[in-house]
Amino acid sequence: MNIKKLFLFVIIGVTVASGVKVRVKNKCWWPLKVHIGNGDNGRWIDAGGDSWGTNGRSDRTWAEQPGIWGDNTLAEINDDNGRIWY
Repeated sequence: MNIKKLFLFVIIGVTVASGVKVRVKNKCWWPLKVHIGNGDNGRWIDAGGDSWGTNGRSDRTWAEQPGIWGDNTLAEINDDNGRIWY
């Protein structure tokens, strides 16, 4: 394996191991509690605000508002791979 291939392999490995940077945008008129990553206890973001964090390979990201369940329009979730979820 030449040095260029080895260097590329190391960069890809570090990128995969370090996770994906995620931005959660609150689309509500009220604060939401946002969790980025499975071990995250959550943080409150104000209406229209956003929060950044990093997810591992099998982590999930979600937003919650006490008393409101199953509403996928509460937050917009973007990652640095160009994907968007609602």
